[in-house]
Amino acid sequence: LHLSAFSSFELNHKMSLYYPLDILVSEDNLVNQKLIEALLKKLGYQPVVVETGEEVLSEVSNNQYDLIFMDYFMPDMNGAELTQIILNHPNLAHKPKIIAMTASAMKEDYEKCLEAGMSGFISKPIRLSDIKSAIVNIVSVFQSAPHRELYDVNILDTSYLLKHFEKD
Repeated sequence: LHLSAFSSFELNHKMSLYYPLDILVSEDNLVNQKLIEALLKKLGYQPVVVETGEEVLSEVSNNQYDLIFMDYFMPDMNGAELTQIILNHPNLAHKPKIIAMTASAMKEDYEKCLEAGMSGFISKPIRLSDIKSAIVNIVSVFQSAPHRELYDVNILDTSYLLKHFEKD
């Protein structure tokens, strides 16, 4: 199956079938919460959305997530601090991949995210193409992970995806 066999509508709504992930969103701004939730739902995901670092810790302690889209600047703790707590948590057998979301797109911020252990960084305002790209990159990391049965990521031509659907 090649990506060109899908319409843009089908690809957007079926992406979660080809890239199945349990996703948590951490965002304190209501408008940004609604935006990223709507974009993820457009791709077929049913994300859990929380507002604070404390809620993130509660969620990852009680549920297994593959991917967290995390606001870097939250009122109760910053994304780097929260990432370190999650990745070093002794009782979490499964460590989710974490993508920072921030309006500050400076190189130093990106480096801080990576130093904290985050897997990536997307700038606000969030675009559908940024989310698609992050998901494709995360799934390629999970490709050899034994914890989940993922569909063969080679089923989609990711370069075609990013080139032809970036405007969505």
